[in-house]
Amino acid sequence: MLSCIGFPKSMIENGHDANNHLSRQRISAKQDRRKRFRLYCAQLFQGMIMTRLGTALRPAATRVMLLGSGELGKEVAIECQRLGIEVIAVDRYADAPAMHVAHRSHVINMLDGDACAP
Repeated sequence: MLSCIGFPKSMIENGHDANNHLSRQRISAKQDRRKRFRLYCAQLFQGMIMTRLGTALRPAATRVMLLGSGELGKEVAIECQRLGIEVIAVDRYADAPAMHVAHRSHVINMLDGDACAP
Protein backbone atom coordinates (compact mmCIF):
# COMPACT_ATOMS: atom_id res chain seq x y z
CA MET A 1 0.00 0.00 0.00
CA LEU A 2 1.40 3.41 -0.97
CA SER A 3 -0.10 5.61 1.70
CA CYS A 4 1.76 8.78 0.68
CA ILE A 5 0.18 8.70 -2.77
CA GLY A 6 -3.30 7.63 -1.72
CA PHE A 7 -4.10 4.65 -3.93
CA PRO A 8 -3.29 0.95 -3.64
CA LYS A 9 -0.18 -0.52 -5.20
CA SER A 10 -2.35 -3.12 -6.95
CA MET A 11 -3.88 -0.36 -9.08
CA ILE A 12 -0.45 0.50 -10.48
CA GLU A 13 0.46 -3.14 -11.04
CA ASN A 14 -2.80 -3.70 -12.94
CA GLY A 15 -2.07 -0.78 -15.27
CA HIS A 16 -4.46 1.83 -13.86
CA ASP A 17 -3.49 5.43 -14.41
CA ALA A 18 -2.78 7.20 -11.13
CA ASN A 19 -3.44 10.61 -12.69
CA ASN A 20 -6.99 9.66 -13.68
CA HIS A 21 -7.67 8.08 -10.30
CA LEU A 22 -6.94 11.28 -8.38
CA SER A 23 -7.90 13.92 -10.95
CA ARG A 24 -11.50 12.61 -11.04
CA GLN A 25 -11.88 14.05 -7.54
CA ARG A 26 -11.89 17.62 -8.94
CA ILE A 27 -9.31 19.06 -6.61
CA SER A 28 -9.62 22.83 -6.21
CA ALA A 29 -7.30 25.29 -4.53
CA LYS A 30 -9.63 25.56 -1.54
CA GLN A 31 -9.70 21.83 -0.87
CA ASP A 32 -7.36 19.96 1.35
CA ARG A 33 -3.64 20.40 0.58
CA ARG A 34 -3.08 16.71 1.11
CA LYS A 35 -5.21 15.82 -1.91
CA ARG A 36 -3.26 18.21 -4.10
CA PHE A 37 -0.02 16.75 -2.76
CA ARG A 38 -1.27 13.23 -3.56
CA LEU A 39 -2.04 14.29 -7.12
CA TYR A 40 1.45 15.76 -7.40
CA CYS A 41 2.99 12.53 -6.05
CA ALA A 42 0.92 10.46 -8.46
CA GLN A 43 2.08 12.52 -11.41
CA LEU A 44 5.69 12.14 -10.30
CA PHE A 45 5.24 8.42 -9.75
CA GLN A 46 3.80 7.92 -13.23
CA GLY A 47 6.82 9.70 -14.73
CA MET A 48 9.39 7.54 -12.95
CA ILE A 49 11.35 5.14 -15.12
CA MET A 50 12.77 2.17 -13.31
CA THR A 51 16.12 1.14 -14.73
CA ARG A 52 18.04 -2.02 -14.06
CA LEU A 53 21.45 -1.41 -12.54
CA GLY A 54 24.31 -3.48 -13.90
CA THR A 55 26.44 -5.64 -11.64
CA ALA A 56 29.64 -4.02 -10.40
CA LEU A 57 32.94 -4.85 -12.14
CA ARG A 58 31.18 -5.92 -15.37
CA PRO A 59 31.23 -4.14 -18.75
CA ALA A 60 27.57 -3.09 -18.38
CA ALA A 61 27.98 -1.92 -14.79
CA THR A 62 26.51 1.32 -13.55
CA ARG A 63 29.43 3.39 -12.28
CA VAL A 64 29.77 6.35 -9.94
CA MET A 65 32.96 8.40 -9.77
CA LEU A 66 33.42 10.29 -6.52
CA LEU A 67 35.60 13.36 -7.02
CA GLY A 68 36.63 14.03 -3.47
CA SER A 69 36.64 10.94 -1.31
CA GLY A 70 36.28 12.20 2.24
CA GLU A 71 33.99 10.98 5.02
CA LEU A 72 30.80 11.98 3.20
CA GLY A 73 32.08 10.31 0.03
CA LYS A 74 32.67 7.15 2.03
CA GLU A 75 29.01 7.09 3.11
CA VAL A 76 27.91 7.63 -0.50
CA ALA A 77 30.24 4.84 -1.66
CA ILE A 78 28.82 2.41 0.88
CA GLU A 79 25.24 3.13 -0.22
CA CYS A 80 26.17 2.84 -3.90
CA GLN A 81 27.76 -0.53 -3.27
CA ARG A 82 24.65 -1.62 -1.40
CA LEU A 83 22.69 -0.88 -4.59
CA GLY A 84 25.19 -2.78 -6.74
CA ILE A 85 26.82 0.28 -8.31
CA GLU A 86 30.53 0.22 -9.05
CA VAL A 87 32.35 2.98 -7.15
CA ILE A 88 35.49 4.76 -8.35
CA ALA A 89 36.98 7.07 -5.72
CA VAL A 90 39.24 9.95 -6.81
CA ASP A 91 41.07 12.32 -4.50
CA ARG A 92 44.25 14.38 -4.32
CA TYR A 93 45.82 12.28 -1.60
CA ALA A 94 46.20 8.53 -1.10
CA ASP A 95 44.20 6.67 1.53
CA ALA A 96 41.18 8.98 1.51
CA PRO A 97 38.31 7.40 3.49
CA ALA A 98 36.17 6.47 0.46
CA MET A 99 39.15 4.82 -1.23
CA HIS A 100 39.09 2.12 1.44
CA VAL A 101 35.60 0.96 0.45
CA ALA A 102 35.55 1.76 -3.30
CA HIS A 103 36.02 -0.83 -6.03
CA ARG A 104 38.74 1.28 -7.66
CA SER A 105 40.58 4.42 -6.64
CA HIS A 106 42.85 6.98 -8.28
CA VAL A 107 45.07 9.72 -6.86
CA ILE A 108 45.20 12.78 -9.12
CA ASN A 109 45.68 16.52 -8.86
CA MET A 110 42.11 17.71 -9.36
CA LEU A 111 43.28 21.22 -10.22
CA ASP A 112 44.96 19.79 -13.33
CA GLY A 113 42.34 19.73 -16.09
CA ASP A 114 44.28 17.20 -18.17
CA ALA A 115 44.38 14.73 -15.28
CA CYS A 116 40.60 14.97 -14.83
CA ALA A 117 39.80 14.52 -18.53
CA PRO A 118 38.65 11.04 -19.60
